[in-house]
Amino acid sequence: MKKFSFRLESVLRYRETQTRRGEAEVQQLLARRVRLVAFLNELKTQRVEAEQTGRTDGVTGGVLQLLRDYVEASRRQEQVVLGQIAAVDREIEAARKRHQKARSDEKLLDTLRTKSLETWRLESLREGEIVAGESYLAGLYRRENEAAEG
Repeated sequence: MKKFSFRLESVLRYRETQTRRGEAEVQQLLARRVRLVAFLNELKTQRVEAEQTGRTDGVTGGVLQLLRDYVEASRRQEQVVLGQIAAVDREIEAARKRHQKARSDEKLLDTLRTKSLETWRLESLREGEIVAGESYLAGLYRRENEAAEG
């Protein structure tokens, strides 16, 4: 009996590697998004604190102007970060689609491998049955020849 071999085994391994890389890419992008959101929240918190400081008594005109400039710069930076988050969201969506495609391709190849293995097992069983049948017939023929000679 011949040993089982799947012609597309190397392709299956490649697809498995693509799937793992896709998972890692999505995780990295999600971590990047989390960092951006945390930075955005910190930016908002600092801006609120600056605005509250500007509302207290005893703040001089120069300090008040610095606080306004800080708040304006903070709002501009917030817009930049929001743009970065939107860009990462698009990258995450694209990476998820690539990962899903790689996973689908891998699953298809694994299904083909499973079917191929099942076909090989059935063929092996048939070969075994044929060999057993031929062996039985050879033994029967030999016994008949021995009985006819003896």
